[in-house]
Amino acid sequence: MNELKQILPKIALGTWPISGAREWGIFEENEAKKVLSSLLENNITCIDTAAIYGLGRGETLLGKFFKNTPRSKFILTSKCGLIPNPRAVKFDLSAKSLQKQIEDSLRRLNTDYLDIYFLHWPDKKTPLEETLFQMEKFRQEGKIRFVGLSNFSEDLIRQAAKITQIDCLQNEFSFLNQSNKNLFPLIKKFDFAFMAYGVLNGGILSGKYRQAPNLAKTDVRSFFYHSYKGENFLKAQKNIALLKEICPASPAQAAINFVLSFEEVSCAIFGAKNTKQLIENAGALTWKITERQREFLCSKQ
Repeated sequence: MNELKQILPKIALGTWPISGAREWGIFEENEAKKVLSSLLENNITCIDTAAIYGLGRGETLLGKFFKNTPRSKFILTSKCGLIPNPRAVKFDLSAKSLQKQIEDSLRRLNTDYLDIYFLHWPDKKTPLEETLFQMEKFRQEGKIRFVGLSNFSEDLIRQAAKITQIDCLQNEFSFLNQSNKNLFPLIKKFDFAFMAYGVLNGGILSGKYRQAPNLAKTDVRSFFYHSYKGENFLKAQKNIALLKEICPASPAQAAINFVLSFEEVSCAIFGAKNTKQLIENAGALTWKITERQREFLCSKQ
């Protein structure tokens, strides 16, 4: 069995929303610090970040956190390939670039290793062999424990698995967006761990929004997630009502549990901009969706 699947917790904090990235609106660093300091008491021992989050500020925030908190208590993941640049995102998975990227990430994170290092998005200009040989080198050097692919297609995943050992996939999967179910047979075949991101679809499945918010064009919820406008917003409200039938007090917990009810999903990643959200989302581990409840939800899609 995949070693990673034996140690990966069921839930993880995704740090994009608390990285200071302009894509998530107002950033309050004190609140972000409170969220991080509340992780262990809420049984959250996995943190997911990326170099691009907040143009490096997300990793820097975690680095400050690890000055006073034992790094060994957490499964820590980061991602490479998107170069922090205030003007435009640059894709670069070349071996030379990866060497600098991991050194920068480890320095910002105040650690000497990553549990999982993900290729954030494919880089069409760099041969996959060059990239994965470098990732394997990092593994041999002890800089990383496991190699992951994020946002890779089925074809690219199959190609990568022929080159080196791939331990984990990270793709979007939620009650509102189940398109990556097509990866499930592959996950079973290769015994990959699978970390699902976007399980709350950018926060809308929390049930927080009664009316479509007026979001800035730079806000990730207006371009990365697609449920905050027009017909998609109305559809989301109907789906939230279904989740409330399963868990009236917290559609967010129902949404997280829906994702975890699939045996192919190893870990559900969610964001939290304050401790109230963190505590509520972490409460998903206190109960489980039954097979009958999942069938009910799936039948309504």
